Amino acid sequence: MNDFIAHTQGDTIKLIFPSTLTNVDTAIKKVKDFLDLHALPYDSFELIYIIREALNNAVIHGNNRKSELKVEFYLAFRDNHIDMQVTDEGSGFNWRDQLTKNRAPNEATSGRGLRSIAKYGYTIRFNENGNILYLSK
Repeated sequence: MNDFIAHTQGDTIKLIFPSTLTNVDTAIKKVKDFLDLHALPYDSFELIYIIREALNNAVIHGNNRKSELKVEFYLAFRDNHIDMQVTDEGSGFNWRDQLTKNRAPNEATSGRGLRSIAKYGYTIRFNENGNILYLSK
């Protein structure tokens, strides 16, 4: 099952795809192509890094790599402002604890994504359940 959907309209892109890391790579390629068509006042490496972190979290932690579950990504930019939304079909997580948690140990294989996103100056919000991530800058 590889029903990858990509839709662009003006200054927005929306992607819906089954939860696999291969599809995250495809999503990143589509976002890069989208960004190449627009002159955004953002560092593209930074933006792609942030998007990859968010999508990986949705696939790995949100949907537990279950390819029958979907990830939805939305990006819009207007007037030097960017908004993104990443939705997974998992049950969510306690995002309040995660945002206040101490730094992950150096040997940890996860636990750095949200902190990295915040260090780049993105505002991070979640829905109540913790399965929708909102990013803005």
